[in-house]
Amino acid sequence: MSKEEFENIVYQSLKQNNGFSENPGNIFNPFFDCIVSAVQKEIQHEIAARKIPGRPVREVLDLSVLEQILIKISKRVLIYDMNVRREAGELTGDSEEKEYADYVCHHLMQPEYVQKLFPKYPIWRDAIFKSSKFYIRNVIEVLQHLALDRMDLNAEFFADKPFEEVVRISGSGSDTHCENRVVYRVELDNGQVIYHKSRVNTGIHFFNALYVRIGNSCGVSAYINPALERDTYVWEKEATYRECRSEQQVKNYFTRLGMILCICHLCHSGDMHYENMVACGEYPVIIDYETLIQLPPEQAPAEEKETNTFIGMSVLPIGILPFYGARNKNFNADFSGLCGGGKQMMNLQIPVISNPGRSTMRIAYKYGETQEKNNRVRLAGQVVDPGKYLDDIYKGFEAGYRYIYEHKAQVSQLAEMMQQSLYRQLFRNTQEYHMILDLSYHPQFMQQEGARRDFLQNALMIPEFKDKSWIVEQEIEDMLNGDIPYFQFHMASGTILNSRRKPLKTFYHRTGTEFIEHQIQNRTLEDLRVQKHLIETALSYSRAAFLRDRIPQNTDISIEHLCSKIADVIYEHRIETSGKIRWINTRIMSVNVDKRYTYYMEMSDRYLYEGIIGMAVFSAAILKLNPDHQISKVYEPMIKELFEYTDKIANSNEKDLPTGIFFGESSIVYGYQLLYRITKDLVFLEYAAKHCRIVVQNLKSDNQFDIVGGNAGAIMAFLNMYDIQQEKAYLDMAEIAAEMLLENAVRTETGMGWKSISNGALLGGFAHGCAGIMYALSRLAEYTGKSTYLDAAFQAFLYEKTLYCPEKGGWRDLRNNKESYMSDFKWCHGTAGILFGWKLSLRYFRGAKKVAVEREIQRLMSDHPNVLCREEVGLCHGNLGNVLIGNLAGIDLWKDSLQKNALKSIQVLQEIFLKKDTMTVLHEQYDYSLMTGLSGVGYGLLYSLSLDLPGILNLQL
Repeated sequence: MSKEEFENIVYQSLKQNNGFSENPGNIFNPFFDCIVSAVQKEIQHEIAARKIPGRPVREVLDLSVLEQILIKISKRVLIYDMNVRREAGELTGDSEEKEYADYVCHHLMQPEYVQKLFPKYPIWRDAIFKSSKFYIRNVIEVLQHLALDRMDLNAEFFADKPFEEVVRISGSGSDTHCENRVVYRVELDNGQVIYHKSRVNTGIHFFNALYVRIGNSCGVSAYINPALERDTYVWEKEATYRECRSEQQVKNYFTRLGMILCICHLCHSGDMHYENMVACGEYPVIIDYETLIQLPPEQAPAEEKETNTFIGMSVLPIGILPFYGARNKNFNADFSGLCGGGKQMMNLQIPVISNPGRSTMRIAYKYGETQEKNNRVRLAGQVVDPGKYLDDIYKGFEAGYRYIYEHKAQVSQLAEMMQQSLYRQLFRNTQEYHMILDLSYHPQFMQQEGARRDFLQNALMIPEFKDKSWIVEQEIEDMLNGDIPYFQFHMASGTILNSRRKPLKTFYHRTGTEFIEHQIQNRTLEDLRVQKHLIETALSYSRAAFLRDRIPQNTDISIEHLCSKIADVIYEHRIETSGKIRWINTRIMSVNVDKRYTYYMEMSDRYLYEGIIGMAVFSAAILKLNPDHQISKVYEPMIKELFEYTDKIANSNEKDLPTGIFFGESSIVYGYQLLYRITKDLVFLEYAAKHCRIVVQNLKSDNQFDIVGGNAGAIMAFLNMYDIQQEKAYLDMAEIAAEMLLENAVRTETGMGWKSISNGALLGGFAHGCAGIMYALSRLAEYTGKSTYLDAAFQAFLYEKTLYCPEKGGWRDLRNNKESYMSDFKWCHGTAGILFGWKLSLRYFRGAKKVAVEREIQRLMSDHPNVLCREEVGLCHGNLGNVLIGNLAGIDLWKDSLQKNALKSIQVLQEIFLKKDTMTVLHEQYDYSLMTGLSGVGYGLLYSLSLDLPGILNLQL
């Protein structure tokens, strides 16, 4: 059928419905019905010509797949055209609903109108024809394959009850790929359901064979979903969702899930999300193996990101465990194969049709919401919490891991099954493709092919793809067909193939076969230990608790024992990768669009806030209490790495490094200073001095300015060195940093501030704003005697106090683009940190300036007579940080409330770490860093034992 013939059939169908005047639907339904009717007639014609047996098409075929494609293609053009007619006064009716009906019935359903509309938007017309042609071909393929394979299907699947005819063919809701092909759901007259997939993946044989062997090794049977393969397509029996009937079946399910997770970890699988897994009673069943193997990137990561590749190769990104990626990513709904459920709001807006059935219909955007799928385990009608079956998941995962570890030769032999396999290669997130494809159907791109192609080129050619134009070219070709782009790689060659299986380019220098062999040979028991810790972390996030809502039991306090136990936990969760000691820090964060809490994970860096210099400081402190603690095994390697880093970078003249005292090179200096104070070892002073020169060469490129990441923090590190060694060179260094601050200060109507690197706002607060910078400049003024610095510090104070408005809730939060106020009481943001900075600065002011600062301090203290218990325990955000602030700033007002908060925190910590309460998960429990995690919690407790430890938060020694 040619394009012209198809058009004529559509016109004829419209003519037959020319008198249509009732039920125009909500989204131009009668028009789409005419196209669907034309397609149905052509399918019937093809069936007759090919002599395919079966029931009439009208009885068998669910045409909703085609209808959804037509809506996707047409909605923007038709909405736009209707609005043009409305604005021109061409629509009749006394309501928006009647105007819409008039457009459908007396314009869109008139052949003469469409004969003018198609030439106006020829790309839209061509897209309708192309998709209709693809659909006809795809349905005929399914029917032909079914007739050809009926006897084999009955023999393989339905020996007890064979089928004769197909009852219904419908879509499965999958994306369109490879010329609009989808997975088709086929209902048979024996009551059974099978699925037709147009892409074959022979790698499933390796998965099944290994799964069976692992199951045999631990006495747990594996379930293999029946499949019948052909050269270019495959039939699969439907995996039917069923609830578990007993507690033992639930345990069996999670044991099998652990086995599957182990195989996927070996294969570095991806995209095993909740749509790709079905809970069939006590059997978890994967229903899509396209991404069973995912080859990692070829390029070596930059050194500072090298250890982050560990996360990428772990159990976390597979998709089975709940995992949300990095901070600031829009993956805040749980799509995991294990836990993903419905009615979760995403931080991602999707296009929807607003005002359907009205002449004011338009495209709007709303937050997407997940839908319930068949992946969650249920017992007695209730969804089961996977976290309660961690031991069963461990059992299956460890059985699989040990089998592979102990039978490497046999597993390598099994892997030979995959040599000729193809696997899907994911270059972008599917949702990104959906958004771009939807926008490409805008009317302005439907008039000329070049316009639509140019739009796709601009949208797809982002900086990350500037050296991958061959990928973008193929993405454009697929999207011009209305498809989500589809790539595959060949296991034996590393070659990327397009959606038509045409080789494009050798993308990987290491073949898939070589990769899987490397994975098999590199299974280690140390890696098994680490992966089990990651499984625990991923399954525990949902039980994260607000400490302030927790009622602890009265227990005898043993802070020494508690500190040692926290150090044990930190040591046990270490990762040894690329010859370095690291930790994976898990951060709890709220989801803006609803009340859920989620998490993200990051590998620790070198810096003090969350990196190994902070871990070294905590380790030195615990070793001061208990010199024989096992954490000594990681303390020395961390110090060795830090010294090597300083030696290396001191000779490299590297520039553009951050300079702050928590995130930056000054944090290495400060860390060495703290280690010197704790251990009295002079080698740390030697390295602190050497690292100061590294900081100096980066001062002028600093664009953060604040205490945490910028030059204000550098000032404090230099002044600490001056305190120890009394060398004027360190004051000179501090003044270089201060001059950069003065150069970049922004004057306001009242005082001055510094632009935040995140959004350009002049922030308040100790960590990132004026209170911390005020403290650094006022301290420098005391050392140098220069009033310029003290005047600047006072100007910072004047600006910052304008941000305080208790009537609106506290401090203006300029991190948020919308006007908002916060009552946070913590070191980094809000009252605690600001009062801390003002109080520490107060000693350096004289006369009227001192009176003004003191007056504001008293105002703040009178507004906050008590410190409420926070949900967190640690130094940056939590109760122990506030206790340190009260102690270091000499604020007696809060003594009672701080003591109560500290006592409650300690009691809860003891219940979790000493009495092993598994029902509560603290925010810090799987974060091991100094400022937001367990090492900071441990340090705060050690500080309370009067071990002569530095306070850290006041940036002095």
